Amino acid sequence: MRREFPGSTTQPTRSDILRRQVDESPDDISRLEALLFLARYFADAADGVKGLAAAGEARSLALRLSDFAAVANALNSASISQYHRSDYVSAIATAIDAWEFAQRSGSTAEKVSSYISTGLALQALGASDIAMKVIEKGLVLTRASGPLREHRIRLIRLKAMLTAMTGTMDAATELFREATQLAEHGTRMQFAASHGNWGIALLRRAENLVAQEMPAHELLAESRLHIEKALAIAEEDGDALVVTDRMASLGMIALLEGRMEEAESQLGIALDRSRSLDYVRTAVFTSVSLGKLYLRRRDLASAVSVLRHAVALARRGAAEDILAWAQTLLAEALEQQGLGSEAAIQRSAAAKLRDDNKLYRRVAAEDAVRLAARILGDEIKLDIDQAALQPSF
Repeated sequence: MRREFPGSTTQPTRSDILRRQVDESPDDISRLEALLFLARYFADAADGVKGLAAAGEARSLALRLSDFAAVANALNSASISQYHRSDYVSAIATAIDAWEFAQRSGSTAEKVSSYISTGLALQALGASDIAMKVIEKGLVLTRASGPLREHRIRLIRLKAMLTAMTGTMDAATELFREATQLAEHGTRMQFAASHGNWGIALLRRAENLVAQEMPAHELLAESRLHIEKALAIAEEDGDALVVTDRMASLGMIALLEGRMEEAESQLGIALDRSRSLDYVRTAVFTSVSLGKLYLRRRDLASAVSVLRHAVALARRGAAEDILAWAQTLLAEALEQQGLGSEAAIQRSAAAKLRDDNKLYRRVAAEDAVRLAARILGDEIKLDIDQAALQPSF
């Protein structure tokens, strides 16, 4: 059944409202507060391009006002946005800068936020054990109640995502349940994020099983349940970016379940909306998913068209590993369409990107671990999970 988005694309989105609050701020202090909210919103929505821009603006103003806690806040948002751009070394270096400004300001909240930012980048580079140490260091400083409650929820959620990647789903489920129960009595945004992350972790595990031709029906059903809960909250709040992202995830679930008509409808809506919002990351993922759908149907003309679009979008604002993924699928579609020469060009370009990325990630992991040692305050051994160096798509 076709799901429609609340309102039209001409209605103000949450980011529009937050931007207006920045523009209409009566003084620099109010403007800084509004910028910090905007930067964190984009970071949480995984919009790395807009997130970096807003965080940079906030950082500059905070430095001018000599507000070191606000500088740390802006840098933490910038680090998460760099993570979403797969620029992991920059993400950790920025998180360390945030930690140092937090130390200067005496802000425990921003120090804990820097542990979250650092842990995100470390786990992406395969340094899972060190990422877990950083997360645990942050958890020591937080409690289930009090001013750092939201930070604790974020840390437990990150620990759950890491556990889902490197451990058992049962252990991850217990952590997601803890984060979600805490968030239920906190902000709606954190409650929605906890359900959303839980659903995405289940979806990733299901994708791996499907790739191995193993049954994943229960995981997909549970993933749908959590993502629909996250979607419902975002719809009620009129949060266009999150609604778009969750709709795309539901389309991917439908595709894995073989419900092609539903998948095409949901992915099509999400793609149209993400393009209108200039939400590059979700537009790329949605385009690739549609490309997979058309390949499965043997609708080669549609597959080539949408995958060309995915490659063009990825060149604009996605990480290189995502671009390689899109190029590989485009090569498959071109080859099936009888365009072997162009397929070879795309396949060669994707292979080069993957080789370059593998080297970059190895060097990046070594640099990242050295930076993380400054937070942990001791010597740490580099032990990289090689499987984590490769994208899961």
